[in-house]
Amino acid sequence: MRIAALITALLCTLCLSATAQVPPPKEDIRAAKNLARQAKRLARKNSWGEAAKLYTQAEELHQLWVYPHALAKGHFKAGMLPLAWRALKRAQEYEVPANKRRRFDNFLVEVENALLEGHAYVELIGVPDNADVRINSRQWLPPYNKWVDKNFSQIVVIHPDYIRHEFNWHHVKGKRHERELELTAASDYGRITVSGTPHGAAVLLDGNQVGRFPSSTTKLLKPGRYPISVQKAPEFITHKRFVTVTAGKTTRVTVNLEPSDSDFVKLMKTPKFWGWTLAGTGGVLTIAGIVTVATASGKAADARDLNANHLSGFPEYSDKYDEAVSGISGLETGGHVMLWLGLAMAGTGTTLLVLDMMEPKSDVKAPVQWRIVPAPTGASAILRF
Repeated sequence: MRIAALITALLCTLCLSATAQVPPPKEDIRAAKNLARQAKRLARKNSWGEAAKLYTQAEELHQLWVYPHALAKGHFKAGMLPLAWRALKRAQEYEVPANKRRRFDNFLVEVENALLEGHAYVELIGVPDNADVRINSRQWLPPYNKWVDKNFSQIVVIHPDYIRHEFNWHHVKGKRHERELELTAASDYGRITVSGTPHGAAVLLDGNQVGRFPSSTTKLLKPGRYPISVQKAPEFITHKRFVTVTAGKTTRVTVNLEPSDSDFVKLMKTPKFWGWTLAGTGGVLTIAGIVTVATASGKAADARDLNANHLSGFPEYSDKYDEAVSGISGLETGGHVMLWLGLAMAGTGTTLLVLDMMEPKSDVKAPVQWRIVPAPTGASAILRF
């Protein structure tokens, strides 16, 4: 059984090797040779740009090492060292014959030494498949090795399964640099989606706008609590809340902004407004009550004087006395009602003002809820904080 398995594995290996080394059609081989001859003649005439195109076409038809090798020689003479090095690396993949390998390797070393005089070699390791890699804002296709004529490169790696990764790579000319990429899985992070009304309302994450209604989704975030606000001033009241982000999930939030009140309505909802209103009204009622009670007392005094010092007969005295005492009872009752009601309202207003002064000021505070209810003394204010 073991011998049979080994024979089967060997046959499979031979089949795969034969399949991988299947030569191109003969007409493609002839066409490649013809293109190479034309390129060689153009190179002798110093028309290297046209010659390079023909060598590239020949390599596409027949992946033989001689075509990228000839292309590399031309690039090297033209001073295009990175292109020469890249062509030689392709030639290596096509397997250079053993009897040509020494000269080929010597040429590769010559090209690399020339590159090291003014370039840095950088190689990025561990890039996942289907990643979008950019170096200095230009797309970087695999294999991720390159000669750059700078001491600094900005690298950006984008992949749907990982967090966007950016870093600045400091590399020195004349040296080789390798860097292994360490990406964070997107499943370790979460998102927040905020939707609602009105259309066009701005969605802010930690003070920075991330989108607008009808729906907005944040970038990937670490698990935790984040401040979210939705605003569309001045027509609507700004909404603020904290949202918890969970790894591997999208937290969805719905916000429907409430219409904003006018300045007067906003003022009416403050305890300071009602404090001054009640205190002022209470003061006026208190003064009016005192005046009314004083008027009643004056009329009562006039009636007592008339009763004690009258000189006319009873009929005339009776009429004057009735006129003097008329309305005293109503004035006293009304005066006391106004007096006590005024004191109650003034006391309530003063309490609101004191509470407003004592309340700590902050950027976000809950509105004071209050209402006035009837009481034995006239009125009472109920406050809820």
